Amino acid sequence: MKKMLIVAGKIYGGGAERVLVDLINGLDESEYDITLYTISKDNFEKSGIERTVEYRTVYSDVSQFGGIKKIVCKLRNKILYEVYKRCSARTFYKRAIKGKYDVELAAIEGYTTRIVSGSTNPDSKKIAWLHTDLVTNHWSKIAFKNDAEEAAAYRSFDKVICVTENVRRILLDKFGSDMNTVVISNPIKKDSILSLSRMGECEIPKSPDVMRVVFLGRLQEEKGADRLLEAHNRLINEGKKVELFVIGDGCDMDKIHGYVEENNLSGSVHLFGYLDNPYINMKTADLFVCPSRAEGFGLVLVEAMLLDLPVVSTSCAGPNEILDGGKYGLIVENSTEGIYNGIKTFVDEPELLKKYADLSALRREDYDYTKAIDKFKEIFS
Repeated sequence: MKKMLIVAGKIYGGGAERVLVDLINGLDESEYDITLYTISKDNFEKSGIERTVEYRTVYSDVSQFGGIKKIVCKLRNKILYEVYKRCSARTFYKRAIKGKYDVELAAIEGYTTRIVSGSTNPDSKKIAWLHTDLVTNHWSKIAFKNDAEEAAAYRSFDKVICVTENVRRILLDKFGSDMNTVVISNPIKKDSILSLSRMGECEIPKSPDVMRVVFLGRLQEEKGADRLLEAHNRLINEGKKVELFVIGDGCDMDKIHGYVEENNLSGSVHLFGYLDNPYINMKTADLFVCPSRAEGFGLVLVEAMLLDLPVVSTSCAGPNEILDGGKYGLIVENSTEGIYNGIKTFVDEPELLKKYADLSALRREDYDYTKAIDKFKEIFS
């Protein structure tokens, strides 16, 4: 049995977290003894992890203590944070990570990549998992002192798993070709998504003459929900019969709510917030839109295709690859105008919905959960 360390930012909420949970569930308990660290305490009970793991946190959970113990815990966290900022990754790893492992996985770019790059175990296989386009969405730079440190971190891994070929190419172009990379699509549990979609019915009745558009994702700048709302507002002002479902939460939630109120869109825009099971509502849509400014993979695109939804996406690294340059879905200019034109195309030519739904059904067969898990196991062996 392999002892495996997984260091993650979170395990509950977004697309990268969902695929990590699916990966963990796909690793048999008789083959992998997993210790999972998150940066701080996450909602483990709601994560969906179905197998036994030892769950720890990098920074201590102060909520479980009171009095002097709470003060000591806060002080420890503060000291540990200063070590992260001022010292080497190796020094931080020694203080933050306990145990010795055969395989060490940094489950997402950024902080976890830097932490695992500092592993003091010369015998472990060290693997980084890269989900983002490091040019258009280089958010991970906040975890490093500079680009040179981040490049050195990636070079220290035995393997860097990239979610698409475009993500791999961008990594090598940015940080140099002297690293060992492989492309593995995210493991996606088709049967689970279909099962969840049948667990209830959407509470909002659907009008037969209104096109229902759905968005699923974090409400933050990179995901582009603000641009989708602007495009929707323009369509409504032109008299188009469109309603929009926005499923997700995030730092831009207040901004999104404000825009809906200011533009009197509450009759055509439904803001659901975060849903444990978004697929019940998604399946009622006519069209799925991915308005992202940057997207390394685009998990929600594949999930929409699993539900037979035709898809529109802005042009960015992951969706371009998933949709094969427009062969399996409509790719539009990465702008508010592009999003508007994409939706308007289907409003004006509704017969295209069936054509692109059929293409979604065709493409989804390329994303096989078991095959993806087997590829990860090959890397871990």
